[in-house]
Amino acid sequence: MKAQLEESGLKGLGFTQVRTREYPNTVGTSKLIGNTYYDDEDDKLKGAMGIEQLYDNELSGTNGYEKYQRRSRWL
Repeated sequence: MKAQLEESGLKGLGFTQVRTREYPNTVGTSKLIGNTYYDDEDDKLKGAMGIEQLYDNELSGTNGYEKYQRRSRWL
């Protein structure tokens, strides 16, 4: 699908590949949750502190992607 959209020449579409763990509404809990770092050897994010480090195996998951589609009533 990405290749087809890129070939179509449509403007306003973009693709970004990102390795991340999302933390919505974490004001005040960031020190408890902790943080991550990118490990070049394993090619993945790892927990560095806090809950991120304690539960790193459970939080790591598997590589993949998410697809989002949104239809605007103005288009």
